[in-house]
Amino acid sequence: MNTSPEPLDLTGLDLAGGSVSLLLTRWDTEWLTVPLNAFPSGSCLQVWTWDLDDPGTPYMCHLRQSAIYLPPGDDFWQHQDFEVRWQGNVLATCILGAGRCEVDVPG
Repeated sequence: MNTSPEPLDLTGLDLAGGSVSLLLTRWDTEWLTVPLNAFPSGSCLQVWTWDLDDPGTPYMCHLRQSAIYLPPGDDFWQHQDFEVRWQGNVLATCILGAGRCEVDVPG
């Protein structure tokens, strides 16, 4: 979710845990309603495995702009700490079970 007051460029971000890397450009599908390089404040992207039902838009998200589904087992954020990276450089390590991980995106 973009919590900044301005649109952000998310195209250089990826999430990585174990051997799985999830580039944010994966959300750039026919269902994406805004460009990832000008992602609006208050908007979010969502991911879950295809064996689960849609969990609904998170309560803090003004508008879910896109959602993707992954194979069961690729949901690394549910099983371990993971990294948020910008163009390959680690911005933050998110802790399993924390419920939230804030990251400042370079701009």
